[in-house]
Amino acid sequence: MNVDRRWLLKLIPASGLVLLTGCEESEEDKVARVERAVQAQKEAMPKAEAAPAPLPTAEEKEAEDTTKKLILFCASNLADPFLRLQATLMQAAVRQIDGYRFKILDAAGDAGTQIGQLNKALSERPVFLIISPQEVHITAGITESLRNSGTVVIGLDERFGVGACTAVVFVGQKKLGEKAGLLVVEALKRKAADENKPQVTGRVVHLTGDPACFSTQARSEGFHEALKAEPGIVVVHEAPGGWSREVAKARTEEALRLQHDFDVVFAHDDLMAQGASDAVTAAQVRDHMLILGMEGGLELVRNSVIDATIRQPMPMETAFEIIKKAVADKHYEPPSRTEREPEAVTPVNLDEVLGRMYKSGR
Repeated sequence: MNVDRRWLLKLIPASGLVLLTGCEESEEDKVARVERAVQAQKEAMPKAEAAPAPLPTAEEKEAEDTTKKLILFCASNLADPFLRLQATLMQAAVRQIDGYRFKILDAAGDAGTQIGQLNKALSERPVFLIISPQEVHITAGITESLRNSGTVVIGLDERFGVGACTAVVFVGQKKLGEKAGLLVVEALKRKAADENKPQVTGRVVHLTGDPACFSTQARSEGFHEALKAEPGIVVVHEAPGGWSREVAKARTEEALRLQHDFDVVFAHDDLMAQGASDAVTAAQVRDHMLILGMEGGLELVRNSVIDATIRQPMPMETAFEIIKKAVADKHYEPPSRTEREPEAVTPVNLDEVLGRMYKSGR
């Protein structure tokens, strides 16, 4: 007998069993009897009705309207707020193009999921495919196949090589980190000058995004390299903030407990920078703290929630312009690579940056 099955005898109450008297039962018979009783109890229980499937949203209906040509966005992970914002804006913008629909597939940070989505895309034959890859070296072969089959493939990642995409539109992720690091160095230089200190020093808390994500790794590398310009500036606490205001707040509170004091918090997006601001404000140390975010939370800078941000232009804007031109002119050939430049935004240049954005409609 399989001994592991005997636990059933201990879990079923005696009231649920039909007891036999006047004869000896073997262990096998006891187990079989208990199992029959369990099954009988299960069958006697009322069946729970399955919850009705949720009705599709208007956006989901639009995405599945096969009378329209398909623009497909394969996203690496929509937990990233910047990527999620781009997807949302693109969804609205595509409505300007007659006869086209926009469908979003989220790999949720899993390379295997994205491969499955891309393989399915081969059969759906989208007219345009926009992709932010989880793993470029894995997806490049499939995107090249899609391109060769006639799909216009727009990659939103600098790591894509020649041939994998029709066009690559990107912001250098290491450059983003470098700009943040240079801004920190310049701020701490001014602090040292104001305090008549001969050496530039500073204690920095670094809140990253997803540690497995290329953008996180590249931004971190650029940031650390820029800080090397001043050996007196040291990173005293580094932790993932999960692209979340709440998580970043908790990580900053942790830094306050462990490090007691520091001069700068740099977060890989503005939502996490806002969480850091929440923590240091609650601890009543906000006044002597520089808080730096990323991706363009200009109103947070205006309202002094954070002190600066590294504005990352949206590659999806350029992708949309490429699609509009290609729809209007079937002979249009987009540039093979387009790099968009980030910029540091502080209270000093905030109005000038906003003015440029309003003038260009962005």
